[in-house]
Amino acid sequence: MRRHHCPRPNEFTLASLLSACATAASLDAGRQLHALAVAAGLEHHAMVRSALIDMYGKSGNMSDADVVFLNRTKDDVVSWTAMIVGNAEHGHSKRALELFEEMCRVGLKPDHVAFIGVLSACCHAGAVELGLRYLNAMSKSYGLEPSKEHYGCVVDLLGRAGRIDEAEELIGGMAANERDGVVWTSLLRACAARGEEQTGKKAAERVMEAEPWGAGAHVAMANLYASKGQWCEAAQERHMMKQKGVVKGVGWSSVTVGGEERGVGVFVAGDRTHPQDNLIYEMLDLIYYGVGMARYVPDQMNLASEVELMVNTYSSSYN
Repeated sequence: MRRHHCPRPNEFTLASLLSACATAASLDAGRQLHALAVAAGLEHHAMVRSALIDMYGKSGNMSDADVVFLNRTKDDVVSWTAMIVGNAEHGHSKRALELFEEMCRVGLKPDHVAFIGVLSACCHAGAVELGLRYLNAMSKSYGLEPSKEHYGCVVDLLGRAGRIDEAEELIGGMAANERDGVVWTSLLRACAARGEEQTGKKAAERVMEAEPWGAGAHVAMANLYASKGQWCEAAQERHMMKQKGVVKGVGWSSVTVGGEERGVGVFVAGDRTHPQDNLIYEMLDLIYYGVGMARYVPDQMNLASEVELMVNTYSSSYN
């Protein structure tokens, strides 16, 4: 990042640039902006501080986010919330829950975003009763109306715990305009994971009503049928996708090697267009061989038919 004869940045400029770095998970550029914030004397501004915490969190560097947070000169809800959400997103559920409780103890009122963070932490930790308690506390203790995002977290939480009926009941208690495809998808995924066919069908119908051209419901139901060995039904779901012209997005991953100045490498399943694709696939063959030697067997039940299993064996190995 170069800055030649530019005017002194203000807190709005820095916060916007840090937000862009957070979205791109660009840690190197974010660190340069952090240094610029220090030089400009804006590191402790609430807006910049929360943006720094968010940037470090989304870049996977919670230790630096902790340093920024612990060096705060004043408490504010946004910085606490950024820490709660960052820890929750990275699976540090215990830390996220501790921060939420501490924020409440120091007299700060959590907002809607803070509750999304703490409910996500409950979901990762499998803390069902605690999650239900927080959901109820939103309206009863803090005067906040839960949104579909909050309900979605708790539906996911109940679903992961196998409490499918309670999850469906919770959705039934929501306002009709809040029951969108996201909430029903959370229930559908839980049903697919648990093999709950009847509730899964109902959830899939609701998802398809909300998102008629989406692939998610068909793929989830195909996986559900495949997990139960119902290959005809799984194939039928795939056939319906083809009839509707629905295409499942291709899986991809990215990695930064040798610093961001060297660029970011993007890898797509089954892609052979990279100039070094032979070397890449040779290395993947070695890794896959090592995985096999360690007696790890990939779960192929999420492929919708035995034919697709054979066709996709090679490409799915590189996912």
